[in-house]
Amino acid sequence: MAYFSVILNGEGISVESGSGGKPVTGFYTTRWVEANDSDHAVDLAKALVSLDWVDGEYSVLNRGATPTLRVDDVRELNRFRYWLHRKPRGHAFYTSE
Repeated sequence: MAYFSVILNGEGISVESGSGGKPVTGFYTTRWVEANDSDHAVDLAKALVSLDWVDGEYSVLNRGATPTLRVDDVRELNRFRYWLHRKPRGHAFYTSE
């Protein structure tokens, strides 16, 4: 098994912004996973992010569709970095502008 960092871009959502401005329509997020290869890593990362939007904390906020996830980057990680550093969580959101 190897360790991977997978950066995903999600689009198709609609979440009200706290400032009353344009709704959030997309996001970037990173997940670190342990997988057999990069294809397996992408599948695992997408599954983890999808859970947040189908049954998780973002499902009640989303007025749009379940996000369409696109892979932005996949990199193999050093074992020590994977185990010794804090795993990425959360999302960086953006609007249509």
